[in-house]
Amino acid sequence: MKTCLRISLALSLAWFSACKDGPVEHSLPAPPKLCDCLEGSEQNATYRLTLQGQAAGWSHLNICACDQPEGHRLIWGKRQLSFMRGESRVKLLTRFVNQLDTQGAPVRLYTIKGQSDTEPMRLEATRLGSKLHIRQADNTHQIPLEPMALEEESFTFFLWSSSNKPVLDKELKRRVFSLEKGGYLDDTIKVTQILSDGSFWIAHRPGSIPGLEVKQLLDAGGLPIRIESQLGRLRMSAVRAKEASKKTLLSAPDLTPLMSASTQGRIDNPAQLAQARYRLRGLPAEITREGLKGPGQKVQSMPSSGEAYIEVRRLSEPKASGEIRVADARYLKDSHLLGIATPAIQALSKKLTDSKQSPWSQAKRLRAWVAGEIRSDMGMNFAAAPVVLRTRRGDCSEKSLLLVSLARASKIPARAVAGLVYHRGKFSGHMWVEVWTKDGWRPMDAALGGEQVSAARIRLEEVALGFGENGPGLLAGKALALGLRVDILEPSTSSP
Repeated sequence: MKTCLRISLALSLAWFSACKDGPVEHSLPAPPKLCDCLEGSEQNATYRLTLQGQAAGWSHLNICACDQPEGHRLIWGKRQLSFMRGESRVKLLTRFVNQLDTQGAPVRLYTIKGQSDTEPMRLEATRLGSKLHIRQADNTHQIPLEPMALEEESFTFFLWSSSNKPVLDKELKRRVFSLEKGGYLDDTIKVTQILSDGSFWIAHRPGSIPGLEVKQLLDAGGLPIRIESQLGRLRMSAVRAKEASKKTLLSAPDLTPLMSASTQGRIDNPAQLAQARYRLRGLPAEITREGLKGPGQKVQSMPSSGEAYIEVRRLSEPKASGEIRVADARYLKDSHLLGIATPAIQALSKKLTDSKQSPWSQAKRLRAWVAGEIRSDMGMNFAAAPVVLRTRRGDCSEKSLLLVSLARASKIPARAVAGLVYHRGKFSGHMWVEVWTKDGWRPMDAALGGEQVSAARIRLEEVALGFGENGPGLLAGKALALGLRVDILEPSTSSP
């Protein structure tokens, strides 16, 4: 049985996706034209990507910028990111158009992105008065406009255009708007060295991933020549190179050490573990006592920064039946990752559930279908639930998203969580689901562990599925990258 070891890799590839990349082998729908330009300039580049010093893939860039008659700045481009996950080659494709005001704040943003063999996702934002109206798939919301906040996608490109030269040792602290997150972040950039040919080095601390340190060598026009990044043990680089051949063979880097926590102690029979105590060391500051609480898991103490003692026990199957209600309606809501309203999700939900059965019985049937019908495949890159249903493939994250979507479509409150599961002698990154019953939340796993999971797992966070939230599995991935250590204390197969 192969566990889902993708949290750290998802984190690293999220960084690569932030690297501007370009011309695509598979077409995506073109974004709308926002109007003509007075004069434009186009740039192209190809980057060779490495993880932990190992070749990881290619990133391509095609980007164009121009001034519009009304004084707005228009930046549009295409991207392609190619890499290996397991035995599968993954291609992430993006097309975008950003219309910015003279300060670099968004006027209108439009992005289409997706994996080459799946339906693309559309993200857009439009400035209307004092608000930014944001749409992700069929979901919309609005936030107050911050006129001085730069658009994240074009941040560095906008800062060093031909009319804005770098100043040595000048630190720039900027608010940026992230269309991906549907909210604002704080970024910091400092020019650390200016070379004789006009290129220059910057140090960048992006607000999207606290603790990530990025160094970039930019040419005189602000286009990256080299990018080096580090988060704990995770080291990444992107170096401008000659055009990558479509026939270039890719191999998956060995990231096994990054995907597992340093584990002290042993669990002889993980599937039957009824209870255990664990000591966690090296937790990121963002992982709180509240985040560590979950069904069957409680925090005993947090004696120092980054350290926690927790107790985990296997819960019995809920006995209560009948209609259930949960105070937080968020766990029934749709999102661009869940696609609850799509006809295919609705039809399957109705086919698999019976309102005469208890919600837990219905959830068990949904889990069994996902576990049995979705083929385990590391070649998907956090695909939305409708895409998983159509392709019938994915790993723990895709299976969890689909199970949450089907549960919510069946009016069963559900959420996705990320953490660690004990497998082959160590704790590794994993994602599973929690569903609400009259007896409270209950963990359920469509990839490993079955309906009622054992105590051989540690919940670290709830996974963000909607607007303005942290990225999926971000804190769990960060914990692994920073060198999380787990001590196994008092494991027992006897129930308390």
